[in-house]
Amino acid sequence: MFGKKLSTALLLSLTVTAGAQAGDRMDKMADALNLSEEQVTQFKALHQGKRDAMKEHKSERKMMKQNFVDLLDNYSEQQAQALADQAADMARKQSLARFQQAHKIYSMLDDEQKIKFKKIMSEHKMGKRSLGNESGHKSGHRD
Repeated sequence: MFGKKLSTALLLSLTVTAGAQAGDRMDKMADALNLSEEQVTQFKALHQGKRDAMKEHKSERKMMKQNFVDLLDNYSEQQAQALADQAADMARKQSLARFQQAHKIYSMLDDEQKIKFKKIMSEHKMGKRSLGNESGHKSGHRD
């Protein structure tokens, strides 16, 4: 019982910390780009939409993880291939969602802000990792 309470408390703490870090990154980006009040409102709406979409995909990721665990007991090359295809499809969808999000942000910026945004994105480690460069982070987000 104690372990379960500790695990729940740890998970809650990590969730709150991750949310705070995302908020901090969003604030830093808004400051770096010198967004207007209207742009900040749009930026926050885009960010919330992204968070909502991530929540929707959580069950899909959970089911895929369970399918992987189930595969350990009853391995079949065909099922492994299907699971790998599903993982590749999920990764493709996540990449497309990141590209779309960046484009939406870029589209709401003025010319000077677009230059800054492109510079930030070209220097951002997660952006490099998401394009297939292994020098990015493997887990978490540290800036």
